[in-house]
Amino acid sequence: MKNKIFLSSLLTIYLFAFSPCTINASKRSAEVESICFLTNPPISSTDWNFYGNQGIWVKLENCNVLGVTASLGEYFCGRWKYNHYIIPPMCETTECYYSIFGETPIPWKFNISTASSVAMITGHARWDSY
Repeated sequence: MKNKIFLSSLLTIYLFAFSPCTINASKRSAEVESICFLTNPPISSTDWNFYGNQGIWVKLENCNVLGVTASLGEYFCGRWKYNHYIIPPMCETTECYYSIFGETPIPWKFNISTASSVAMITGHARWDSY
């Protein structure tokens, strides 16, 4: 029990010290991927906005030693559509394919959230170059 408390305290300190903010990575160029990080605490939800192609593949990865619950929301036609996941430790979800017709680059808008008290979730999106 003492080891469990020590490890959870150590993980919390690590999260505060090394991952205090959310990072979204994608430029408005011919890049073919975007990455988003969600670290809870301090935040349990983050918006993930990037420009991509008409069809993209998205997956979530649990970088924690504990299992987490995660929700991936896609903003489409003025409303949010959520997929909910339970991700085992150090595992990832299968890739989901999203597509929309329009002139490239397409502005994509996602939301990643968690109800887990401690979580380190990475979102990966990839697409063919346009």
